[in-house]
Amino acid sequence: MKTANNLSVLIWANKSKSSIAGLTPLYARVTFLGKRSEISLSLKVDPEKWDAKIGFVKGNNPDAKRINTEIVNIKNAINQAYDDLKRIDEFITAEKSSQST
Repeated sequence: MKTANNLSVLIWANKSKSSIAGLTPLYARVTFLGKRSEISLSLKVDPEKWDAKIGFVKGNNPDAKRINTEIVNIKNAINQAYDDLKRIDEFITAEKSSQST
């Protein structure tokens, strides 16, 4: 998700940190003006059901719907934090945008 002001939010599954149960943790990477900040979303998914191209879990089961809804909410919160910082004319960094969530 990219805005005209060089803010992008990428949701990704960190397969290198998979649990013994085979679940993979999700992270949000917030990039602003080339600076990155990553935050754990405290969500885990089955890597077979993760669609990296769209950044959502595949399927219509209740768990997939719950996780996808949380991803949408997190993206909205990051964008809201960015808009709030812009509105008060605060100096914006990737860390500030991701910390406000």
